[in-house]
Amino acid sequence: MPPTAPRTGPESQAPDEETSTGGFAAPGSRWWWTGAYRGVLGALVVGFQAPEIMSGEAHVMNWLVGALGAAAAVWGVVLVVQSYRAQAAGQG
Repeated sequence: MPPTAPRTGPESQAPDEETSTGGFAAPGSRWWWTGAYRGVLGALVVGFQAPEIMSGEAHVMNWLVGALGAAAAVWGVVLVVQSYRAQAAGQG
């Protein structure tokens, strides 16, 4: 059997990590993604706990979950700021 020529078309190339989602950049490749995701998730958790806490009928677990959400939101903002500084320093 004769040897076959190597494929050179786009189907023979390994998927690029940045474009492995159908031509769009993978979310993890964006500098702001990790912090923004955590910040939004934390804000949502706080938003779901806030009505119960504000009504005065909150239990200890409502306060605990709300505090964890607030911590995640603050951590997300810190990560976005750190990522922005690192990204800006890399381009400067």
